[in-house]
Amino acid sequence: MFFIFRKLLRACCASFIFVCSLLPANADDVTSIPQIMVDLIRKGANLDAASPASYVRGRHVLRLAKPVIAPNDFYHDEEFSRTLAAFDNVPAVKANEVSAGSKSVSEAFSGLKDDLVLSTTDQSAASTPSLDQARKLLFKPNGLATDEYATYLRYESDHKRILDKLKVETDPGSQQQQRLALAQLEREWELLGRRSAIAIAVSQYESARKQSDPVRIQTWVSSIKPFPVSDALSQALTSSQWLRFSYSNTSSVPISATTATGAVVKLGKAQRISFDAAIVWLDRSYLTNPFLTDRGWKTKSGRVVSSGVDGATDDLVPEVISGLLVAKNVELQLASEFPDTVMDLLKSKQNLSVDAFLLTDEPKISFGFQARQLTLSGPVVLGTIVDQLRKIPDPAPTRQWPN
Repeated sequence: MFFIFRKLLRACCASFIFVCSLLPANADDVTSIPQIMVDLIRKGANLDAASPASYVRGRHVLRLAKPVIAPNDFYHDEEFSRTLAAFDNVPAVKANEVSAGSKSVSEAFSGLKDDLVLSTTDQSAASTPSLDQARKLLFKPNGLATDEYATYLRYESDHKRILDKLKVETDPGSQQQQRLALAQLEREWELLGRRSAIAIAVSQYESARKQSDPVRIQTWVSSIKPFPVSDALSQALTSSQWLRFSYSNTSSVPISATTATGAVVKLGKAQRISFDAAIVWLDRSYLTNPFLTDRGWKTKSGRVVSSGVDGATDDLVPEVISGLLVAKNVELQLASEFPDTVMDLLKSKQNLSVDAFLLTDEPKISFGFQARQLTLSGPVVLGTIVDQLRKIPDPAPTRQWPN
C-alpha cells in the first residue's frame, strides 16, 4: 500500500471538537496562525499512529516555511502536483521550519545501486561458529559434499521419487505399498542419513547464503518508487476521519496582511480559529525492507546515507517527510473588521497575504470573507512530520569486506 490515512486522536470520533487556548510565553512572542494550528494538531493528535519503523531514530513535527493552499482543481493542476511531489524530497529543516528540498528521497536511494558492496562474511560474528559447523557437516574443504551430506541427498531424492509416484497412483493396494515404503524410507533416513541434523545445517547455510545474495540489493532497489503524494491527499479528502479543532484567545498577538506591493496592513487580533485537520502518512515501504537495517553492507565510496545525527548536512538522506499536517474549512475570526484597503483587495480578488496564507490567482484558490471573517475551504498543508533516520549504513566492524 502506497499511502496510509490514520485516525488523529486516540479513542476519539471524527466529530470531536478539540478546544484549546494557547497563550504565548510572553507578550513579545509572535505566533503565526499556521503555527497555532500546527501546535493544536501536535497537542491533540496521535503522532504515533504510524509507528516509527526500525529505520527511524527520532520524530519531529515542524511547520512549513510557507503553508501550501491547494487550488480548486488540484487534481489537474500541474504546478500544484509538482509542489506536492516535492514532499517526497529530502526535507530542508531550519529553525523549526521545513521546506521541500531539491533532492528526491527515492532517487537518492536508487542511486546507491552501483555503490553498494556486501561483506564476504555471511553471518555476524555471534553466529559464525554455528555457521562454520554447518559448512563442515555439508562440504569438504574442496567444496564437494561430505559422505553424510551425499547420503542425505540420496535419501532426499528417493523420498521425492516415492512421493511423486504416490501422487499419481490410483490403485488403493499400490497406494498402501507406497505409503509403507515411504514410512520405511523415513525411518532409515533419520537413522542412517541424519535427516534432522543435516536438515538444520542445510537451513542455516541456505539462510546465510540468501542473506548475502546480491539479489537482495536488486530486490530492494526495484521496490524504490516515488511516493504518490497527490493520491494520498486525494484519498484523505474523501475520508471521514477529519477532526474539528478550535482555538479561542482574545489576548493573542495582532496579525497583519501584506499586499502585492509589500505594504503591511494591521488586522488586529485573531479572536478565533477553527478548522478540520488530518494527517496524511507517507508510507514508503522500501524504507522498511530488512536490507536497509542489515549490517552486512556498506558503500564503496564511503558515502553515508545517514549518520543518525541531527543537522548532518553531508548525509545523503538524513531525514524524510513521513506525514503531512493538512487542514480544510479554515475559519479565521478577527476581533475587529477588516480595514477598507484589505476588504477592497479581497473583493477585487487581488493578490494578498493574510498572516502566512497567500491568497492569489483567484479563482484558482477558493476563499470566502465577511467583515471580520476569512474562510479557506482548503485543503491547506500546514506542516510535516519529519523522521530522522538512524545510522545507515551501520556495518558490523567484524565483517570481512572485499577490496
